[in-house]
Amino acid sequence: AHALANGLGNSHTTRFRAEGDLAAPQALWDDAVERAAIHAILNAGDVDVLGMMYSTAYPEIDGYRSWIRYALGRNPDTRIFIAAQAEGDPTVQTAAQFAAGYDSTLASVHSLIDDLRAAFPNVDIYAVPSGAMAVELFNLYEGAGLPDVSALVGAAADSLFQDSDGIP
Repeated sequence: AHALANGLGNSHTTRFRAEGDLAAPQALWDDAVERAAIHAILNAGDVDVLGMMYSTAYPEIDGYRSWIRYALGRNPDTRIFIAAQAEGDPTVQTAAQFAAGYDSTLASVHSLIDDLRAAFPNVDIYAVPSGAMAVELFNLYEGAGLPDVSALVGAAADSLFQDSDGIP
């Protein structure tokens, strides 16, 4: 429904999922199997949006540039987004520390996007602050504002996070 409302017509999503930093653009580019699978999708020539996640383990611009160049070579009107997720083990920090880490990550993403926009001036490149949700939920949890959540990390049914990666 969101795609239709925003002029994308009949659309579908293809998602490539890797654990943690292996999902960073440079890590996916360096993995020959993953790169070939993603290239096959991009080669079809009907990709409207390419999303990538930011990883503090791979903060350099090279992986992002490689994917953007490749995508634009096959889909010249592709729009790009970088997802800014909260990172870090919530079990060893307070909600305020978790939020500060996310703020730092978001600042890095905005700086990266500025650099990418300079390199690709006619391309829509934007941030998706997906980690803001985890930060807000952690704040609510720490303040006892989530009465149905009994654990910080554990089973999905009653915990805020399913693992110590900090992703709800």
